[in-house]
Amino acid sequence: MPMKRRLAIVSPYPANDRYMDGWMSRIKTIDGIFEDHPRTYIDFQDWYPAHNEPEVVHDDGLVKAFRVNPKSPKHFSFAAKVFEQASFVYIHTLHQCEHMLPHFDAAKMFVDIHGVVPEEELMLGSPERSKLFGEVEKQIIGKLRYASVVTMAMRDHYLAKYTGAAEVNFIHVPVFDFSALGRSHELVAESHGIRARATRPTAVYAGGAQVWQRVDDMLDVMSQADWPCDYEIYSHDVDVFTEKLKSRGLAPSLFKGYASKEKLEQVYKYSNFGFALRDECTVNRVASPTKLCDYFAHGVLPVVDFHLIGDFEAYGYAYVKFADFKEGYVPDIQTQSWMVDRNLGCLEQMYDDFKRGITALKDLIESV
Repeated sequence: MPMKRRLAIVSPYPANDRYMDGWMSRIKTIDGIFEDHPRTYIDFQDWYPAHNEPEVVHDDGLVKAFRVNPKSPKHFSFAAKVFEQASFVYIHTLHQCEHMLPHFDAAKMFVDIHGVVPEEELMLGSPERSKLFGEVEKQIIGKLRYASVVTMAMRDHYLAKYTGAAEVNFIHVPVFDFSALGRSHELVAESHGIRARATRPTAVYAGGAQVWQRVDDMLDVMSQADWPCDYEIYSHDVDVFTEKLKSRGLAPSLFKGYASKEKLEQVYKYSNFGFALRDECTVNRVASPTKLCDYFAHGVLPVVDFHLIGDFEAYGYAYVKFADFKEGYVPDIQTQSWMVDRNLGCLEQMYDDFKRGITALKDLIESV
């Protein structure tokens, strides 16, 4: 059997004990695609001591992962050698491209574009970083031959923003979590019965307290709504949520702390609704939140305000309008059932697109 081509992957290594936010979940998913390839991870970190040797963070023979300081000449040479020896270099996000410009070889380098970085940085209140990554993005798009996008809306964004983007071979690889694949119908069937027996609905939120999550709007509804609904919040941002609940007079018991994926699977079984509030902006128009896919896979109906998120509208997803939810105008249990089934259909379409994208990616790796 021929030896698989050696890959270099520019990102942190997705160890099993790492917190799997959307970014790391994507890296973990792609790593699974390459599980039989010898591969070397390069994680650029400015804080890592430049005088140290590159840090080995993982080594199991097939996979080696190193942490390096991009400003260290010694580390720069080390990374350059890794990229030179690799048959294919997979770069996660345009954030990493800041350090890849001096190494960039368009013939064998591929960028997985998770999000629109300049616009994200501006949303986070960092205009200088937005300007920096705007220049990085412009240079990379001008050099790129191959890239993946999580949504077709993201591809369209780049085609409209840069004339040179027309020369890029964009491969559509939707965000996808394999953990519930093949079990979604089983999970949803079980949850249908649990929800039907409940005396009142449950609405859940699992995620961070970042500004784009609009947790203040969500908590305001929890404190003001006068229709019967139970709420549960799961997050690693303990201090932020504790203070926000207190300031609104909400019971501390609403906050349940951090939940593992296994724990959330149990929570989603009895949850009717899940908050996914976003503002109308470019970042959200091209995004593909893993949260929505998790909701679809477990039969939780998303509560949204801005509904044109990524490609979900094109897939025909069913959702509850935030304005209706605030007033208690929510679908009855029978209507919820067909909405859940509709979202399962969307998930299956996404998975078909994912498989096509991964096949194209694998073919590309063998051809460069």
